[in-house]
Amino acid sequence: MTRRRTDDFSLSDAVRDPGFTPRLADVPGLIALLADEGVRREVERTLTRGGVPFGEAALPYLADATPDVRASLLRVLGSVQRDTPRAPFVAALEGALGDESPRVRRAAARALGNVDAPSLRESLTRALASEQDPSVLRALADAAARHGLGVAIAARAEALGASRGKAEVIAARASARASNGRLTPERPLPGPTRIHLRCRGGLEGLLADELPATSGATVVERGLVAAQMTGSLAPALAARLALGLAFPLTPAEVRGDEAEAIARCLVSPQARALLGAFTEGPLRYRIAWEGGEKRRAVVFRAAELASAAWPELINDPVASPWEVRCARRGEHLEVELVPAFEDQRFAYRVGDVPAASHPTLAAALVRVAGARRDDVVWDPFVGSGLELCERSLAGPYSLLTGTDTSSDALDVARKNLASVGAKRVDLVRADAFVHDPGTPSLVITNPPMGRRLHRDGDLEAMLVALVRKVADALPPGGRFVWLSPKPNRTREAAQRAGLSLRFSSLVDMGGFDAELQAWERR
Repeated sequence: MTRRRTDDFSLSDAVRDPGFTPRLADVPGLIALLADEGVRREVERTLTRGGVPFGEAALPYLADATPDVRASLLRVLGSVQRDTPRAPFVAALEGALGDESPRVRRAAARALGNVDAPSLRESLTRALASEQDPSVLRALADAAARHGLGVAIAARAEALGASRGKAEVIAARASARASNGRLTPERPLPGPTRIHLRCRGGLEGLLADELPATSGATVVERGLVAAQMTGSLAPALAARLALGLAFPLTPAEVRGDEAEAIARCLVSPQARALLGAFTEGPLRYRIAWEGGEKRRAVVFRAAELASAAWPELINDPVASPWEVRCARRGEHLEVELVPAFEDQRFAYRVGDVPAASHPTLAAALVRVAGARRDDVVWDPFVGSGLELCERSLAGPYSLLTGTDTSSDALDVARKNLASVGAKRVDLVRADAFVHDPGTPSLVITNPPMGRRLHRDGDLEAMLVALVRKVADALPPGGRFVWLSPKPNRTREAAQRAGLSLRFSSLVDMGGFDAELQAWERR
């Protein structure tokens, strides 16, 4: 039974409701709403929900519509016939490949990539040969690749002035995008493998300690740790202080041509083993240079050479699962393979607040603090709650408490703590300087470090006042772990308050340093 609409029913409001069920009689009104950019996407989804009957009802409006509305209608026609192509819809999409508007031609090409019809190979080949707009050409190439037209794509690239090798790279790139591919980090390593792990500067020693002793982890330079892994990458991927993982290749001697050196690295047995071990589907990669340089000519030359030696290797700068990071060091080229593994370590972070801790910093604070079963933890400036989340993951505790003056921040912290599965949590809206925290055994925090978030009074005076507040609250053996942007001044205050420093390290906060300090009540 169709639900009766009230007198104040508004189609414009209804399309914003994901549960709205349109009627066939709504089609004219929905098409009129397509002119409104504010609800265009919602209207497209509503028409698509109506299926083929709605597509048939909308088809007559295509000829007289504006370019924006034509593009929307073509997207709808492409969506409603994915399972069973409809000849009138296919004909409309093919005809739109010759539309005067690039936006309409692009929408038609994208829609045709998802449709299987006998006439499409000829239509797409013809459109490729005549198209001049770069954005439409990209859409046509992707659609053509899905229909096995790599030769036509390469021919068009050559016609536009690309070399045969470059044209083949472009064709292979388009074909690879049409195939599903993914990285599989759970697979075993091809053998003992050297890895690089990057972290915030100042945390490299802590990161090295996170890795198994058998890995022989060593600090290479500020922010970089090297290790030798065997069997599985799991311990490296679980390291909570790491910002990223890379596989360094044996440096290549540059014999006058950097492109040739890159290609040698890419097709080396070492690279073949790593790329093959963790890639399921096309071997797509992009080349990046230290410092962000583009070097397009070198990149394409390297891709041509690599493809000639290993045809399965496909250079593609768009969302590739591998980055080939290059750096020139004198007469040698250093190359790292950087996989875009999905990072699940901080999946609990469902919300954020301005200037909140980066999760690897929160993890570093917890690692330095340690975990005791009877810990009563207080974060004076709880923010999004990441320090408490990381402490809950580190091991058993008695109670997690946090204060903040922002109710919005407390709401986010509650969601994050619930997401991580933390129990026995007490979050209070309060000023840390007047709040009574009881007798916490661990105070852990990343305090406000600038006037943007702390406008009342002097930052240095605020930090010193916090040190005194914490020192008064801690019992003997209690710990205070935090990041101080005024390390000398807060060291002096902590020592005067009877605290003993047991760890310190200057940490890169992204533009300035703060000292990670771990204090203990004597």
